[in-house]
Amino acid sequence: MSDETIKSLRQAFMKERRGNQEECPMADKVSEYAFGDLDPDNHKKIQEHLKGCQYCLDLYMDIKMSEAEASPIEEEHLKDLPRFQKLLETKKSRTSSFFLKFRGVMTDFFNQGFSLKPIAAFASVFLVVVIGIYTLQYSSSSGDFDINILLHGRTQIGFRGGQPEFHNFTVDPNGKLNSEDYFKFEISIDDSAFIYVIFQDSSGNIELLQKGFIEGGKTIFLPENEKWFHLDHNIGKERLYIIASADEIPDFSQKVNNFDIEGIDSIEKIFPKATVNAFSFEHK
Repeated sequence: MSDETIKSLRQAFMKERRGNQEECPMADKVSEYAFGDLDPDNHKKIQEHLKGCQYCLDLYMDIKMSEAEASPIEEEHLKDLPRFQKLLETKKSRTSSFFLKFRGVMTDFFNQGFSLKPIAAFASVFLVVVIGIYTLQYSSSSGDFDINILLHGRTQIGFRGGQPEFHNFTVDPNGKLNSEDYFKFEISIDDSAFIYVIFQDSSGNIELLQKGFIEGGKTIFLPENEKWFHLDHNIGKERLYIIASADEIPDFSQKVNNFDIEGIDSIEKIFPKATVNAFSFEHK
């Protein structure tokens, strides 16, 4: 967006604000809220206040406009607004910048039926466009992810009180589990990503265990909760593959079908822009 457009928007915004010269006593709290420094316990109170105070609403939007001006965009991107709004509903960026914090606040406002005056509404649309373009640009590279995989094993050692008694342990990479043992995977990743978890059993069957977005630093278990996978009597190598990408991988199922032709060992070749990590163990 050109400097002239930003200047015009800002002049219109400030003209709206000049009609109310009396500062609201809540202004300091609103400023803290806009900069993300306010205690979360007070967010609801400020959101309700902004619905009825034009002075604080203008102050809030003015702060957000000042932040947005640091990331200029081209005029022609305005026509892509629906695409950016759709992207913001389905995708999270790999950053915790003020752009995404503001997106969350605005989503809460609209979900609560928050009504903006025309100029403030136009400023909101402008900010949605800025956030959308920023997200697209930031997530375009594949990036490298640090993926950790831990295998938990469980074997039945007897009965106690009529109930089976188990021994739990961890299994090293290329370690072993026996038929009838139980197992589950603990998976964590250093940064937010779309992940695809593929398992190839000892019979060569390939299954997609999970796919979706995971936040950086979060740990997931497969299977979830108190469930465990149970080994049958088909011995051999069991393999888990995790594919992580900053963006959703188009035609993923079709690419997986290539394993039938090239073999699963070609997984890094089939997904060259993603990070792939593997864990295998012997089924004895």
